[in-house]
Amino acid sequence: MVNKIGIPFDDIVKESAQQDPVFHAMLLPDTINLLLGGEVRVGKISLRQCIYATIGYERLAKLTGKTPDDIKQMLHPDHDTSVNDLFDIIKHIRQHEGIHLEVKVRPGKSDSESAAHDGLAEPAESERTLHPVSPS
Repeated sequence: MVNKIGIPFDDIVKESAQQDPVFHAMLLPDTINLLLGGEVRVGKISLRQCIYATIGYERLAKLTGKTPDDIKQMLHPDHDTSVNDLFDIIKHIRQHEGIHLEVKVRPGKSDSESAAHDGLAEPAESERTLHPVSPS
C-alpha cells in the first residue's frame, strides 16, 4: 500500500519503529491484541508490517523453514492460516525482540450486556490486553 506521497506504508511503519522506541515496543502487542479481539484480517496485515519493521522476512524464513513468499502468503488477509503458523511467527518475533508478553484480563461487560445496555450492536472494548514486559 502506497500513500499519497508515494512512500509504501510498510516503509513508514519501519521508519517509525526505528525512530520511536515506544512505537517499536508496541508493534507486536498491538498486533496480538487485534488477533485476540477477533480482527484476524487486520491482525495479519499488522503482523506483516511488524515482521518488516523488526525481524525481516529473510531471517524469519530461516527460523521457520519457510520461504519469505510463503510467509507473506500465509499472512494475506484471505489466507486460512493455521494457529500453529501464526504462533510460530509470533514466537520468533518475540524472541528476536527480546520481549515477554503477558495477557491481563480485565473484568468488563459481556458483548451482549453492552449492546443491550447502550442499544448498540458493537462489542464492548476488548477485555484482553497484552503489554510488553521487561526480560527478567
